[in-house]
Amino acid sequence: MRAIWEELEEKIQKKYHLTEPEWVQVDVSSRGKIHVTAVTDGNVPKAELRGIVEAAIAETGESYQVGFMDVYSVEKAKELGVEKQVKVGGYASWADALYASEEETEYDQDLQIISFYSYKGGVGRTIALIETAYNLAMQGKRVLLIDLDIEAPSLHKIFADQVNDELKGASYGMIEYLYRKVVQGRADVAVDDIYCSLQLENVPGEMFLIPALKHMDKEYIYQIGRLQARKIQEQDLFSEIFAHMRRMFDIDVIMIDTRAGFNQWGSLSLLALSNQVIFVAYPNEENIEGLRAALEMVENVGTRRYAVAMSKVVASAQGAERAKDLFAQLAVGQEEMIPLYYREEIALSDRYPLVAENILSAYQELSDYILNNEKIERNRKFLADGEKEQLLKQLFVPEIRMICLFDVLKFEQQRSFVVLKYQHEEELEGLHTHIGIHYVRRDREFVSVQVCTLVEPDFENEYVSLLTKDSNDIKQTGIELISEMIKKSSVKERIALPENTVGFEEFIDALRYKADEKGIAEDSGLAYDDSVELRIIAVISITPEMLDGNTEKILDRINGLIQVFNRGTDKIQFKFLIETRLWEQYQKSFGALKGNILELRVCRDDLERLVIWNLNHEIFASYRTYLQIQKTGAREMYKIDGTFIPAKEVIETLGLVLGVRKEVKEYSASMLDYLYQFLSARPELLYTQILDCLKRAAKRELEESDDMYTDRLIGFANLQRELEKLPI
Repeated sequence: MRAIWEELEEKIQKKYHLTEPEWVQVDVSSRGKIHVTAVTDGNVPKAELRGIVEAAIAETGESYQVGFMDVYSVEKAKELGVEKQVKVGGYASWADALYASEEETEYDQDLQIISFYSYKGGVGRTIALIETAYNLAMQGKRVLLIDLDIEAPSLHKIFADQVNDELKGASYGMIEYLYRKVVQGRADVAVDDIYCSLQLENVPGEMFLIPALKHMDKEYIYQIGRLQARKIQEQDLFSEIFAHMRRMFDIDVIMIDTRAGFNQWGSLSLLALSNQVIFVAYPNEENIEGLRAALEMVENVGTRRYAVAMSKVVASAQGAERAKDLFAQLAVGQEEMIPLYYREEIALSDRYPLVAENILSAYQELSDYILNNEKIERNRKFLADGEKEQLLKQLFVPEIRMICLFDVLKFEQQRSFVVLKYQHEEELEGLHTHIGIHYVRRDREFVSVQVCTLVEPDFENEYVSLLTKDSNDIKQTGIELISEMIKKSSVKERIALPENTVGFEEFIDALRYKADEKGIAEDSGLAYDDSVELRIIAVISITPEMLDGNTEKILDRINGLIQVFNRGTDKIQFKFLIETRLWEQYQKSFGALKGNILELRVCRDDLERLVIWNLNHEIFASYRTYLQIQKTGAREMYKIDGTFIPAKEVIETLGLVLGVRKEVKEYSASMLDYLYQFLSARPELLYTQILDCLKRAAKRELEESDDMYTDRLIGFANLQRELEKLPI
């Protein structure tokens, strides 16, 4: 069966008796749009051409659509360089995108090709591209910048020194290269003539540039007038350029500075060349209206991987709120905008990239998004080899491994926190009786001191009796509490107490860590001494039984202990634990302590560590080899099951398990951020319940794999189903 374009070309040629040098070409785009170009000195009305195409479409019964009908005289075609082209595949134009289907296009390319697009100029798009590229280079990536903002190019001026370098610069720009190839049909053109290195210092990666031109002159203006983006795409010239640069320099990312608005160069970049788009918009109604239309077209043609950044956002609550309101009007899948705040030093500079940390950090979210897309593709390829089922079967260790929360460590180590308010008992994991070393500054040096934390949960009755006895001597009450806690503790053999009743100062001076050679070698690493300076942290739980009928007296004693010991000495601190529900019941009575309270919160890093410690890391040996992470230099390490694993490999493994981001196509929160937000919105949940959901989701994945998320072991939809089962 002949293709529709072949039949149409034959019909038109016969109907209008086209003979050399006349010709007709019919193109069918990748989205089913039929375009006709006719070159003839005869009378060929466009309306008649349209009728012929419509009749042919009706005969096929297929869902084709009528596209452009272009008719040129032979002389005009020669003047404009309109030539019949060899067909190399479909072409996506803005017109195609208007009526394209909702089918998504999957990209298999390792190479990320990213268009930076804005509806209007002057929104900071080019600077966002440069600073983001520099961030990527700082991460060791090789980045190629291409200037296709052809009517208002700027990269040749920003990097004028490198572009015009006599030895290492570019001989001419992209537009002259395309003009020579497409219009003049010359063979003496080479990609090596149009790029230069941007020669970064003290950066592990590299940046290269293909400028649009070297110098703005009338010859350049003439050339862009003769070039047709459609013919460039038909000849597939950019594939040649991309392949050459990747072969020569192992390019990781290509970033295209795209012409603003709706024009042939914008459609070429966004709809035909790129597999990703970064939309940059100034927060006003005009920009949002145009961007909304561009987003719809990009989604229609299947380029669904994109992110939206709002630029020049005023760094105030009002400015951020306005930007968020306008972003919401876009109604895109991206949950949160990426803000690029206005900075005067960016606006006033004429040389880029600006490498100050505070400037680069403004573009970090964009560069992280690009790096994460690379990780998503890498993980998808790894799991395509068929290891997913075996990994899921052994994904977690059998028993839950609890972690010590960061707020628990903060409470123990910082003197300013006297009361720890908590929701659940499991949050206190890691707070137990032990002796460790703290380093304190003394006489301009750091000195090691043994610190004993006393946490004795079975000491409740003694607390009550000692804190409620009819004695006003708070010093003596404190001494008795410390003495009894030490005597009942698991470390009592290591602490020297006075043998006889002594006064307050004598008791404090007499407290010593009893060090023998064996104990020192095992526990502290300190040089041998028969006694070592000791500090005590006594942690007492406030219970309903303690407060029942004794509230005022107990609180009076607690305040007294804090004043006398915590603020009056360096060697003894009293700290108190109280459950949130009990705190709320006696909140007014605790008013004097509110400045010293730490309200325990599970942080994102806590959740991350919980999942990490409960993964079965033995099964990921092949994945760690696959990562090919450079194993040189000082690195943070995790010691898991007796094995030291680089922290970077552990974090990458977590991305393989959960997914790097919640969604794959559009910009979204990381999976850890999503889980943390879910937990934060439900303070009644135990943080280990999130871990239980992950385990159940892994089992569900074995039974019914979530094919929407091929970049991870646990699909987001399966995890979401398990999370929805949790009580609200």
